[in-house]
Amino acid sequence: MLMTEHLGTYQLPPVQARVARLVEFYQTIRAHVIASETEGFISPAGLYKPNVLLSTSAGRTTWTITRK
Repeated sequence: MLMTEHLGTYQLPPVQARVARLVEFYQTIRAHVIASETEGFISPAGLYKPNVLLSTSAGRTTWTITRK
């Protein structure tokens, strides 16, 4: 159950829009982490390292959740 459902504010369009943006942000970060792990490699020391180029591109995506 979402906190907004508990508070009864889920019906409000601004709340729905904000929750949608948060879910979109979460899914984007999750996709970048999965891709980074999938495209990783074995280092010379024998450790598996994720592809940092894929994980840092998520940080470059500009997401602003501003208060109105």
